[in-house]
Amino acid sequence: MNTLSCVCDENYKGSRCEQFQLFSSSGKEGEAGLIAAVVIVVLLILVVIAVVIYYTHKMLKAKQQSQQNKPKTEYWKVQPRV
Repeated sequence: MNTLSCVCDENYKGSRCEQFQLFSSSGKEGEAGLIAAVVIVVLLILVVIAVVIYYTHKMLKAKQQSQQNKPKTEYWKVQPRV
């Protein structure tokens, strides 16, 4: 044996054990679909939360404006004690 040889791990090959597959490797092929589904569900939840916050803020702002625009005639409704 005049030539050197090495034992390469999985996804490595050649005399220098260079990486054969540079992209991610997964033992389970369905795992990528599961990760994508989780990401989509999280994004949908974030969108729903954003819409709820937006409409809540909009309603509170409209309520404050309606109270400010309301004439303050309640003081004049009080009957004098005289």
